[in-house]
Amino acid sequence: MSKGFSFFELLMVLAIIVIITSLVSVNVSNIFGSTNVNVIANEISVDLYYAQQKAIEESRNYTVDFTENGYSVYPSSDILNPRITKDFSDKNISFGDENGELSPVGESIIYNRHGVPIAGSIMTFAIKNSRNTTLYLVIAPVTGKIDKLNSITE
Repeated sequence: MSKGFSFFELLMVLAIIVIITSLVSVNVSNIFGSTNVNVIANEISVDLYYAQQKAIEESRNYTVDFTENGYSVYPSSDILNPRITKDFSDKNISFGDENGELSPVGESIIYNRHGVPIAGSIMTFAIKNSRNTTLYLVIAPVTGKIDKLNSITE
């Protein structure tokens, strides 16, 4: 009777460890991918709320302009001096409309002096990452309240 393990037994244990590690790493990357979208959605929600509150506080229109990789928040009469500018190009995030069609580039959300989104502003848009995890932000037309719809992974 020999003491210890055979080469075959060691290979089997090693194979099982590799398989379990690969499964865990795939699940962890999916979790972090969706969290990334949630973090960005929270940032956007906070900045939209900021624009809404500043519109009320200063009694003038505030605009949130979306670009290809981010957005800017500024008083509508002062486009050259944004109060907030965000760039997500290093995070592999893209924006789209309610159908998931990418990029509301040049689209804006404009809050009037009462904090209400002006008709014609985008009201629903998608935030999508490189893992195709999508989260939708919906802005209520009368109140400006922002709701996040559950993320969907395609």
